[in-house]
This record gives sequence, C-alpha cells and structure tokens, in this order.
Amino acid sequence: MDEWYNPFTASDGFAPHAPAGHPGAMLFKSVFFTVAEGITDATYWCTLEQALAMAGSDPQKAAAVSAGRALVAEILQAIPFLPGVQGLGSPAEGALVGQGLQTPAAARCSEWRHRIALALVDLQR
Repeated sequence: MDEWYNPFTASDGFAPHAPAGHPGAMLFKSVFFTVAEGITDATYWCTLEQALAMAGSDPQKAAAVSAGRALVAEILQAIPFLPGVQGLGSPAEGALVGQGLQTPAAARCSEWRHRIALALVDLQR
C-alpha cells in the first residue's frame, strides 16, 4: 500500500513505502511505543487534574484530594521546566541534538503513573 503514514514511518515523518502486501510486513518501530507511552502519561495527568477539580469541595474526599495535590506538586517539582541540554553549541555538535536531555525524571514516569492510578482510585471512592 502507498499510505504515507504506516508502521514504518520514522519519527521525522519520512515514510518509505511499506511492503504491506508482504506477510509479516506490519513491524512497528519502538519510537512509536515511546510516543504512545507519553500520550498515556499525559492522559493520566489530565485525568488526575479533572478528578481533583471534581472532588475538591467534597469533605469526604479531603484526604484523597490533599494526597493527590501533593503528588502533583511532587511531580511538577521533579520535572524541570527546561531540562539541561547538551551539545547544541555549534553545527559540529548537531549529531548530539536529541541526545542531550539531562534529567532523571524520565526514570520515574512508571512510578508516577502507578501512583496517579492509585490516587484516581482513592478519588473515586
């Protein structure tokens, strides 16, 4: 098939013609799983914000709201507004672009996703 967007599309938007008629041709690139994980994280975050807003005035959920807001504050504190970027000083360093984000926050995403899920359960009770 000559679809411009296919499982072989690179993250820069370049898509070679996928051999979609060939058996086993649907091979997904790992870069898209990373993007999908980021979309999932954003969904968890937005859902938590909405749940906190909805439960904010319910006195029976005060403890869950307080814990949820503390989690939000913790995550915002840990994620820098502008991560330290390395390798952008000259055209010769262009190969380093995209490899220079210096932040340990990415290693905590799975933990935060789990904690957000637990907070959402508490806010639903």
